[in-house]
Amino acid sequence: MFHVIITMVAILAITGSIAAWINTRIIIEEIGIIKKELGIPERPRDHYGDVFDSDTRAENDTIKDSENT
Repeated sequence: MFHVIITMVAILAITGSIAAWINTRIIIEEIGIIKKELGIPERPRDHYGDVFDSDTRAENDTIKDSENT
């Protein structure tokens, strides 16, 4: 009986994660449509690490700023 419950929980978890992934993809597509309608330009990303670092200054930016002063 315990194995049946664990199996059902695992199936529900996998189904929920797939549904969340599909929902996220739909939201990202809708945000892209809204950005186009508002005229916000797309910024190309070289790699996925840029997603998390876009709010912070890169080391190269601080080096360039110190050379210019």
